[in-house]
Amino acid sequence: MLRSGRVTGSACAYRLAFAALVGLLAAILSYAVTYDGGAGDFGWALRAARDLLAGRDPYAYPFDIAHIPYPLPAGILAFPFTPFADRLAGALFFGLSTSLLVYGLRKPWQLLILASPAYVAAATAVQWTPLITALLLFPALAPLGLAKPHIALPVLLTHTGRRALGATVLFAGFSWWVRPDWIASFVAQIGPYGGVIPLMFLPIFLSVPVVLLTAACWRDQGARLTLLMAAVPQRMFYDQLALWLVPNTPGEMVFLTISSWAVMFARGDALTWPLRVVLGIYLPVLVIVLRRRFVVKFTNERSRDG
Repeated sequence: MLRSGRVTGSACAYRLAFAALVGLLAAILSYAVTYDGGAGDFGWALRAARDLLAGRDPYAYPFDIAHIPYPLPAGILAFPFTPFADRLAGALFFGLSTSLLVYGLRKPWQLLILASPAYVAAATAVQWTPLITALLLFPALAPLGLAKPHIALPVLLTHTGRRALGATVLFAGFSWWVRPDWIASFVAQIGPYGGVIPLMFLPIFLSVPVVLLTAACWRDQGARLTLLMAAVPQRMFYDQLALWLVPNTPGEMVFLTISSWAVMFARGDALTWPLRVVLGIYLPVLVIVLRRRFVVKFTNERSRDG
């Protein structure tokens, strides 16, 4: 996983400028490719923010599998974007999320995360996952994870300290103060959510060995993140973006990215999207974690003995 190091003032300024440039390009990309010509999945939060400002109920709308509401904190976080038209607001949100993510990266090869199918899918859907992934790099921003808590939960459990968790609880309390009934309304409307839990998608004779093998690498943050991510409901392919911070080397990053694209483009009616996610993302990440735990460790021990 990533390790932060000391950064000089000039290097910090350079990284900030570079992150801003990449964020601008990401905003342009999202503006051009968003699937609905509006704010994409960020549209619910944007509408909720406007409803809150106008004193309306943000949960008073029809819902179905394609229109699942978000927790109220998502709407609160969207307040700064309400003055803009939907499409521009979505593009600005996605660009800023990408800038934060890029600013947190420490090694040039980690920019390959922007070439992953998970990131491309996030751009077309104007998804929250680049922001959630950035929480791995900036744990103090943990309260932002309440916008999409089921995907942020593995991040919060593996990379967040007590103070950040305390701030998260305070933000949750603030959202309850803004609208005390939002939790009941939200829970009542998430029934049609079409997410899949990767571990439950696998047959038990495969899922049990996977859990045991990953648990054997529990000291590795990447292993913990992978196992916890595989245990929460998710959709394709944007929700898996945080797993691109598991690789520790350029080779691991290239392996994950190429493997995921290969499976995404593979033909076959039997390759449903949950199976593509498992084979193209989770399986390569598991290979990376196990190789680090057993192969690399064994090689290093032999080198020391020699």
